[in-house]
This record gives sequence, structure tokens and C-alpha cells, in this order.
Amino acid sequence: MFKKKAAKRHCKFCSRRFAVAYHRGKFCSAACYHKYQKRNHAANFKNLTGQKFGRLTIIKCVGSGKKQYAFSFWLCKCDCKGPNSLVVRSGSTLRKFKRHGPTAKWKCVPSCGCSVAEGNKNPRPLYKFKIRRPPGQAGFRHLLKGYKSHARSRGLDWCLSEIQFALLTKSNCHYCGVVPFKVVRSGGRDRTQDYAFNGIDRADNSVGYVVQNCLPCCAVCNHAKHTMSYAAFMVWLERIAKFKEAA
Repeated sequence: MFKKKAAKRHCKFCSRRFAVAYHRGKFCSAACYHKYQKRNHAANFKNLTGQKFGRLTIIKCVGSGKKQYAFSFWLCKCDCKGPNSLVVRSGSTLRKFKRHGPTAKWKCVPSCGCSVAEGNKNPRPLYKFKIRRPPGQAGFRHLLKGYKSHARSRGLDWCLSEIQFALLTKSNCHYCGVVPFKVVRSGGRDRTQDYAFNGIDRADNSVGYVVQNCLPCCAVCNHAKHTMSYAAFMVWLERIAKFKEAA
């Protein structure tokens, strides 16, 4: 016996009652679902013979027609009349071109492939006159944005210009004299936009990023100083130097 809820269900194709639902509870079996799809798709089939899409003129249908012309296959002839002018295209490709046209959203013009070859021979001006940034500019921008964001999140004042920031990050470390060695990876595979830098240390940790309070500092010295004041850190460095000299 069927349950009360299941007894109220009727198959959309054969109208029989069923207990086990298939495809969102509308069909009693997979066979009924596929028969229903085949019947409806055949009724909605549109004949595109003779229509023109881009450079292709449709000759005949060579595949089974399904929902509209989305999954059908059509034999087409290209206007170029080349040796490979007869091609088979799916209805989904033709539908996309009919919907969007040769716009930026759908750049492909239906053809036998001649339109792609012509595009390779004559590239668009966008690529011909592409403006490239100076070497290291992208990495510098990325680093500057990170410093500004970090200062804003901690409530610190930012009073450095781009030129001042560049001079600080490209200078040798104020404490140990090491050259900039840390690298910001940015740009393409050629790594032309990578930027080598030294960090910025605030001599007084209670003051923000002001020119008088900023010193170039490598990552090692910056971690070593941490929250120490400038005077305390210099005393600590002198103590290390004296100990190494005596050893």
C-alpha cells in the first residue's frame, strides 16, 4: 500500500501513482522522465536551415534536435570558400552569437576558423600600444598600499610621501648596514615588477610614520628591536659588539 503522501503523487508522463520520487518528485521512473523530455524537445525544435550566423550559412541539421536548438548540430558553409569551409557547429555556439553578437562579451564570430587566423595576423591596437609600468613599479605600489593599510588598522598617522617612502625602503639598514634584500613578488613571469626593499622602523613606537621618526631597517633588526626604544636598542647593540670583541 502507498503512504498517504506518496499516493497523492502522479507521474507527469504516464499519470500513475508512485512512492519513490524521481527528478524532484515529478516522475515515477527514469524512463518516463526521458520520454517526457524527448516529446517536449521534439515539439520545441526550430529549423535553422538557410539562416546565417556570422560567416556561416546553415545547410542542414545533422544531429537530433532537442530543446530549441541548444544541443542540435548543424552543417554550415563558411563565406571564405576555403578547403575547410564545410564545418559542423553546435546550436549552443550559434545561440550565444545570436544573443550577444560580435561584442566584447562574445568576441568569437562563427566561422570555419578563418576569423581566428585573421585576428592573429592583425592584432588589436590594445595589445600593440600596451602601456607597461617601469620595472619594480607594481611591487612598490603593492608594498606602499600594505604599509598604509597596516598603519590605518593600528590607528597610526601616515605622513610619508611616495618619494620619501621610496628613499627609506631603498636605503641600507640604519643599524647593520645591509642592502635591501627582501623582495615583493608582483608582475608577470619575467619578474620585472619585483621590488627589493628594506623595512621602516619607527624610532619612537608611540609616534606614527613621520619623516623624523622613520629609519630604514631590515627585517632582522626590526624583529630584534620589537617594542624597545631607540636608546635601549642602541645600548643592546653596543653590549653585543663589546662581547664579541672580548670573545
